[in-house]
Amino acid sequence: MSSMQCVCFPPHSLLRKTSSELMDFLEGGSSEREEKDPSTSTTTNIAQKVIGLLGVPGFIINTFGPQILTQARRNPRLFRIITPLIIAFSAAAALTHLIWPLFNSIIGEWLPFAQLKSDDPLYDYLCRWVHFRNDPLRHLQVDAQSAAYRRQQVNDKLWWPEDHAGAKDICFEKSGKRFFWFERTLFILEAISWSGRRSYYNDSKDVKLKAFSFSHRPIKAVLQEAWNTYQNEEGSRTTRIWHCPEDDWDVLAHKQTRPLDTVDVDDTEKTKLVKDLKKYLSDETKEWYARRGIPYRRGYLFYGPPGTGKTSLSMAIAGHFNIDLYVLSLANPRLSDGMLTNLMTSVDEPCVVLLEDIDSAGLSREVSSTMIDKPKPPPPPRNDDDDKDYDKMGRIGERVDVRYNITLSGVLNALDGAASPEGHVLIMSTNHPEALDPALARAGRVDYKVEFKNATFETAKNIFKRMVGDETQDLEELATTFAKQIPNGKFSPAELQGYLLNYIGDVDGAMTDLDSWLKKSLEEKANREKLEAEKKGIAPKPAEPEQKTEPSEREKT
Repeated sequence: MSSMQCVCFPPHSLLRKTSSELMDFLEGGSSEREEKDPSTSTTTNIAQKVIGLLGVPGFIINTFGPQILTQARRNPRLFRIITPLIIAFSAAAALTHLIWPLFNSIIGEWLPFAQLKSDDPLYDYLCRWVHFRNDPLRHLQVDAQSAAYRRQQVNDKLWWPEDHAGAKDICFEKSGKRFFWFERTLFILEAISWSGRRSYYNDSKDVKLKAFSFSHRPIKAVLQEAWNTYQNEEGSRTTRIWHCPEDDWDVLAHKQTRPLDTVDVDDTEKTKLVKDLKKYLSDETKEWYARRGIPYRRGYLFYGPPGTGKTSLSMAIAGHFNIDLYVLSLANPRLSDGMLTNLMTSVDEPCVVLLEDIDSAGLSREVSSTMIDKPKPPPPPRNDDDDKDYDKMGRIGERVDVRYNITLSGVLNALDGAASPEGHVLIMSTNHPEALDPALARAGRVDYKVEFKNATFETAKNIFKRMVGDETQDLEELATTFAKQIPNGKFSPAELQGYLLNYIGDVDGAMTDLDSWLKKSLEEKANREKLEAEKKGIAPKPAEPEQKTEPSEREKT
């Protein structure tokens, strides 16, 4: 219960006595001694009685009281008009001070409410729905943010289209308590506690929704309306991505859903994968697992060279099935077996859980450690006449021992242990499948494997057509010419896309500079492979003759 503060009103006789004394003073009843020393006159005593009723501090009365009353004596008529207003204002202030705690107590204890945690999806839907409502109620308190900061917090224009459409430098967002009407019911939305995450209402606070009603039906109606609005407008166009910055899941961003056809993976393999996922996520399959007492889980292993689309396909899958994506790296030194178990049990069903680069986590049967390069901090500003400061500081740090608190048994227990969650899609990605422990990739933990390869002729052609688009009429011919010049299996789709991004709107330049880029890139790859072979003590492979990608029989037809 909220505390109530009592306010005692002065007796009516005291008010009447004080007023009569004040009127006598204004009629000239003061003595000469009072005029000589206003601070010791009855003027101050009268002021303390009258103005003190308003709760004004005594030092203000002693400082400004004599000057005010001197002016009042010179203008008695004006003061007679102001005095009743002051008394009325003091009475109203006292009543407000008495009633407001009672009003807050009624709101806090008797009104139905719903409390939403900031990590609940419904939290974002409700706050965004309220944000875009144009209620006639005035709202004087706002939070000001730069457009750059807003875009950093929420990097999807579908959530805040007015910031992008108007290209505003400063964005204003209503904050504090929000009053709004819905279906002839008054609601209050207020932030109640810090939750430590970025969000869309008043910087990372949980919220409480209250309704001036005798039941929870209006609250349910508002929440359902917010949910339906999101599903109809952005539900199929955005993918919510979670990550783990500390020891719990946190929303990283809302990304625009990526279509599956923009991921440069073999179409046949991609179709089979989507069909398998659709079957697994169906209600019939869930019931089938339950009737037979089989844990409702399914694991996928994406393996192949870097830049071949493993993460991109995971994001596209989450967007295609309109479910959240949880991204976790096992190479995080802060991650422990217990933390991993807690993270896996706290995901929402259904969802996609992506364990990235599991081969780089150094998983072993026991807690392990490895040596990594720890860079030193940047050097302090140096004097212009001293060229040795930078050399003394250096930029390359010493090698330090990093201890990994996660073990192979802990990972296996988190994936399919007795307390492991069900109903999610587990995707593990790796660049080196041969480096994985057989227990991690055995049947039952990994049910489906997808190999990602470097660009083939068809892949290179599709990338060119997707990147160039409507910029040229000879798209098919140019795409074929481009793909024929790409060595088979030498470049990843990400490398080809990165090259074409440098020639947006300049198709001719992309075709002209292709040969020089290929030559330079192949030389860099050869040097990199040579260095890696020397580190491992392996003799470098002899240079293979460059093989251009040739079209398949279907392409020729």
